[in-house]
Amino acid sequence: MCMKKSIVRRGVCPLNLIQWDGKCYKAIMEPLTWFKAKQRCIKMGSIMAVPQSQEELDFLMRLVQPEFWINCNDLEEEGTWKCQDGADNVEYRNWRNRQPDNSGGSEHCAE
Repeated sequence: MCMKKSIVRRGVCPLNLIQWDGKCYKAIMEPLTWFKAKQRCIKMGSIMAVPQSQEELDFLMRLVQPEFWINCNDLEEEGTWKCQDGADNVEYRNWRNRQPDNSGGSEHCAE
């Protein structure tokens, strides 16, 4: 799920993007790794979305089911999750029960 970096002006998103709460989103429907999804967003002049509320998450989940990558990971330090803006301790976390669990020692990106 990609999100345009700038807030929408005059209520209009570029073609093929969907507006919600002053932001423009683009759903990437093909299966990609976290790294490839991030690169795809960058090529589109966007960043991977990071839901900041339950309302935003609900909106994103209506666009893409059942899962999508978000721009959070613990690649720098195991167990310390950071998002695109560099914020530590992701404030809005709607993880599934017992997640993230680092299954197999190789889960470092959030979806």
